[in-house]
Amino acid sequence: MLTWPVKDGRDILINQISKIVNKLTYMGVFPRSMKASLVKLLITKTSLGCNILNNYRAASNLIVLSKIIEGADYFNLNKWLFNEHLNESLHYAHKSGHTTETALVQMKNYIMTSTDQCQHFKEDF
Repeated sequence: MLTWPVKDGRDILINQISKIVNKLTYMGVFPRSMKASLVKLLITKTSLGCNILNNYRAASNLIVLSKIIEGADYFNLNKWLFNEHLNESLHYAHKSGHTTETALVQMKNYIMTSTDQCQHFKEDF
């Protein structure tokens, strides 16, 4: 399924797509047909030689509805984790406003603060 018809018809399709997403989430199933993807090889840079396999990367195109379900589940899981106070403050993956850069800055700050206070690091850190 192409993306643009879903985007263009979202006002008409939203109720039906919501019912499908909610039903599949409630049932705890993900249909095998939605797990299929079209894998294409894309060259990483146009300046690289097209005869060398290492100059390519794989790109998977999933079914649009699969991506919608994934996004809805991601949103609902994060909302539940937040509401149940299960969000780890030092967990950075898949959190809005938390990037690798944020993790590195916090780690640097922790090291500098500990060094200034002459604290020793635990081995399990």
